[in-house]
Amino acid sequence: MRLLCALALISAALRAQTIEGTATDALTGLPVPGAAIQLYKTGGMPAREAVTDSRGHFRIEGLTEGGYFALIRKEGYSNDDANKTAGQHFHLSKDETVRLEASMAPLGKVSGRVLGTNEFPISGARVLLRGVDKWNSSSATTDRSGAFILKDVEPGMYVLIAQTSTEPPDEHLAYVTTYYPSVYFREGGATIIVGAGAELVGEDIRLRTAPAWRLRGRLVAPSGDPASGAATVNATSDTESSLEPEIVAARALSDGRFEFPRLHRGRWSVTAVAPPAGAAFRQVEVVDRDIDEWEIRLAEPFTLNVKIVRDPPPANPQSKTQMRVFLIGGGNRDMREGSIDAKGEFPVTRVMEGQYRIVPLLGDTSSMLSYYLASIRVMEREVLGETVELTAGSRLVTILYKADGGGVRGTVQDCGSAHVILVPQERTLRSLSDLVRQATCDAVGHFEIANMRPGEYYAYAFGQQTPIKDVAELPVNQAVPVTVRSGEFSGAALRVTPIR
Repeated sequence: MRLLCALALISAALRAQTIEGTATDALTGLPVPGAAIQLYKTGGMPAREAVTDSRGHFRIEGLTEGGYFALIRKEGYSNDDANKTAGQHFHLSKDETVRLEASMAPLGKVSGRVLGTNEFPISGARVLLRGVDKWNSSSATTDRSGAFILKDVEPGMYVLIAQTSTEPPDEHLAYVTTYYPSVYFREGGATIIVGAGAELVGEDIRLRTAPAWRLRGRLVAPSGDPASGAATVNATSDTESSLEPEIVAARALSDGRFEFPRLHRGRWSVTAVAPPAGAAFRQVEVVDRDIDEWEIRLAEPFTLNVKIVRDPPPANPQSKTQMRVFLIGGGNRDMREGSIDAKGEFPVTRVMEGQYRIVPLLGDTSSMLSYYLASIRVMEREVLGETVELTAGSRLVTILYKADGGGVRGTVQDCGSAHVILVPQERTLRSLSDLVRQATCDAVGHFEIANMRPGEYYAYAFGQQTPIKDVAELPVNQAVPVTVRSGEFSGAALRVTPIR
């Protein structure tokens, strides 16, 4: 299911409370039949549903007075600016009709091949298309001929990345993460621009190689004996120059010994799981030599009891809400996905002891639009945006979402579909995607972002083609400071500025 990319509200005073509108293809201007409209009351309670007819038209009558927001979905069309679209809450007064005009951009396609040494096609390679100025991404795996196809691509600017576990012919080399067309650092990679409905072909990636060395070691159980039995040992690269970490699997033996035949220079986090002995992860620096007799001591994994608190509670607390929790630390990136139960509990099982940042994300649209992330506590300690040591003793994590957020309304001079980004001034909070908010100004240069966490922000406006690699590194001297207060909208007057 896909969300519309643009939505405009037009009010007209008629009889009875009604919502109607039309969905059209942004490229052809033709009507889009079969688009699903979901209408929600402010606060997230579902109100009504409708589907566009053969003329792309829909109409919902007999609505009560009050606040609403709408989502319009159609498979094969863009979900760009979905939060901005749904965030445009509107109020239905007595005898009023609100008209929704949806201009829906068709999704694109990118295809090519991954090639190794001597133009040899690499099968089973992972190909990732990562958004430059957005959080969109899609992935594919190459076939026997090294070919890949990335379908349903949102319009925008992207970096194309390839990774493989295949080894080159030279035993002293390893393939490294490669950016299109053939570079090993992200700054040197070419930007791919995917327009609405575009089909890009021949986007081939030629893999780069780097010198590699052997890493051998053994797993030790909590008793001090070698960890016997089946084990899984993986190494994850930890480098700031890569958008995607590399993951390499070791050859593990039943007596606890393991070996990575080829790891290139750099810092690696090695994760080991050997039931029933336990699990662990350690970091190692590979620098121009083989490493032998490296020891990893295992400990028993534990369950992290995550309690999700929503203030106020949702209108239907018995309904299941999708939830994702990311544990990020030391090259170990672990994501758990599931549903919050009726008690608001979300257990995260088999967690290894170590230092992590906890990054939660509510998975359903109505919750994301109604609540903001207010607090993360481990036992009694506030750790929002911080790195925290998680052990078997830190079993309770409380994540608080609140609905008393504020917002920002403003204008962008000479907007031209510029992107507006609001970033927390507190640096540790910028890694939390829930707290970095975006919008696109409308035809007259206005923008609005609602339901934000109260606090201090930097506001930016960037042109549609401006690449933004890392919001944490946006220059402060180009920002407009904004204070967001609970239950209020703050104003901001912005200008489109380049990233220098």
